[in-house]
Amino acid sequence: MIMMQCGRLSVIISGSRLPVIRYASSLDAATTAPGTSDATIDSFLNSLEEQCGSKKTKVVSRLTERHRLIAEGRLPPITYEWEKKLWAKRERFGMYGLASGVKPEELWPSIEEIQEEEAIGWYMKYNDVLKTVENAKKSKHAATLTRLEEVAALEDKYPEKLKEFLESRKEVVPVKSKQQLEAEQRAKDMLEYYGYEILPNDPRFPILFERMTEAKKKAVKLAEKEELSLKKHASRKKEKEKKQEKKEDS
Repeated sequence: MIMMQCGRLSVIISGSRLPVIRYASSLDAATTAPGTSDATIDSFLNSLEEQCGSKKTKVVSRLTERHRLIAEGRLPPITYEWEKKLWAKRERFGMYGLASGVKPEELWPSIEEIQEEEAIGWYMKYNDVLKTVENAKKSKHAATLTRLEEVAALEDKYPEKLKEFLESRKEVVPVKSKQQLEAEQRAKDMLEYYGYEILPNDPRFPILFERMTEAKKKAVKLAEKEELSLKKHASRKKEKEKKQEKKEDS
């Protein structure tokens, strides 16, 4: 593919296709595909000059006449109704100046526009702007001083706040209620009696606990009976010993 520029026209040749001339908004250097011979370039330049000089050359461009003139930096003619409006005239005069053909006296703002601008506050006097900037600086400086004072006051309270924080981080042993202590004691007793842990939320816990308490009561009763029998046996033995001593004395 070869592309050449002639003025603001670009000519592109690709393969066996005929050359196509397109409008370009800027001048580009000639670019050729790698491997193109010098003879091909020379013949192409000659044909390009002939095409550019020929009056029958057709410009193929997707731009409208209006946009083509704008791209060239030229003044397009007024073709649309909206271009006759005041805002369009102002824009046209601002872009092209007196060459636009717009009368400057038509562009002055109306009384209503001036009143609207004053009400909105688009424009301010220089002295008013200076006062506004100075007031903003003063308010910002005052806010900075206030913030620094707050920071200094917080720094003074820092040791006390740190002490309170460290004290709050200490582990506080919760005071257990009577029911919790009883439940823990029951769990310990069950562990000692059965040899394995039974949780209070286990449905077998109340049944096994009753069995354990009954067994312990029976064991206590048996221990009391044995103790009574031992005491009786000891008292009888003492009585026999006393009787024997009396017989020996007599």
